[in-house]
Amino acid sequence: TKEMYPEIDYRENVFGYQVLQYVEEIKSPEPPFPLGPVKDVETRKRIHKSNYHLRQNQKDELEVKVMDEGFRCLGSCFPRRPYRRRNLEFKSVNHWSQRQTVIHEIEFLTMNAKEGDYVVYIGAAPATQIPYLSMLFPWVVFHLFDTGVFRIEQSDSVVIHPEEFTKDHLDEWREYRSNVLLISKLERSAEKKESSRDLGSHMIAQRQILLDLQPKKALLRFSLPWGKGKTKYLDGELYLPIWGKQTTTEALLVPNDDRSERDWDNTTFEEQMFYFNTVARVQYYRHAVEGVRGLDHCFDCASEVHVLREYLRRHLITFLTQWQYNEEGREEPSLPQISGEPSFEMISKQLPLFIRQLSKVSSASCHRELHYNPPPSVVRAKWFYSTPNNTSKSRGE
Repeated sequence: TKEMYPEIDYRENVFGYQVLQYVEEIKSPEPPFPLGPVKDVETRKRIHKSNYHLRQNQKDELEVKVMDEGFRCLGSCFPRRPYRRRNLEFKSVNHWSQRQTVIHEIEFLTMNAKEGDYVVYIGAAPATQIPYLSMLFPWVVFHLFDTGVFRIEQSDSVVIHPEEFTKDHLDEWREYRSNVLLISKLERSAEKKESSRDLGSHMIAQRQILLDLQPKKALLRFSLPWGKGKTKYLDGELYLPIWGKQTTTEALLVPNDDRSERDWDNTTFEEQMFYFNTVARVQYYRHAVEGVRGLDHCFDCASEVHVLREYLRRHLITFLTQWQYNEEGREEPSLPQISGEPSFEMISKQLPLFIRQLSKVSSASCHRELHYNPPPSVVRAKWFYSTPNNTSKSRGE
């Protein structure tokens, strides 16, 4: 950290010191904490010591939970909390955009990808995660559309289209739509200023592509305008983000097969996402994975464990094959004989390897780990507001 930002003395402000203190800690296995609210102060301290991502939850809201069936989804019964600005509050959750992209796509493809399927990926560049996904899902062919710069090479299972997805492409893909999985990573238009009170251009564009193409399944970005009112948009299953921004207001939508629409309440969604960022994301979720530096029991870490465990439950042999080829350099993989579904122990043994490999794949420009790396702007802001000489205080993110 000091090598990256030498102009900042991290030990002269509490915010940076907490980070260094965590990095220097040696995490030892901890006994399972009892389910339910954590009322005991000493227990809360023990949880915070070994779970850095939970440290922003300093109130009496810390709770030990299990990853139940629907903990990844944002339903109508999800709790709400009125929005307020938190630009100067300490935030310990970790935003990792590359990792966010690949873990969402692993989750979606694990649930939906079958032999002979095609992934039509809109807004795919730079697509650095796609070669890894093609190893995890070798039965899928990826077609990538974007006018941006791709940082990967084309292959038999990865076809690059350096252009926008147009009506001409729709005509070409309609006959294959029963085998098409649509993924959209379109962003708001950079050419024209868009108000946060209007539905984003990317939301409108991806809806139109979905309705015209009629794919088997789709994974879309989902965000609503600010302010009161309702927005008519596609109905479907909303998934909470993993490794999203610390104050994220974006979820993921898997639309219903009938492409029905509904009226989404803007305020309800805003308050549900605020509750997610401030409460649900910083609860202690039980899982059994140990030995991965920085992996703790926050929502993001537990969700990643959940997604990867489900992939291994369905495709353990595929994972072991690609691991032995690519990580161990074996020409002839040595695979276990499995009859039926792999055991919990077999899966648990591979999870730390899977998570470390994901860190490597998600660190395109430099090595990075799961513990929190504060952006320098946030550290500077905290240092600025904690220095007595700075009497002229302007608000900022």
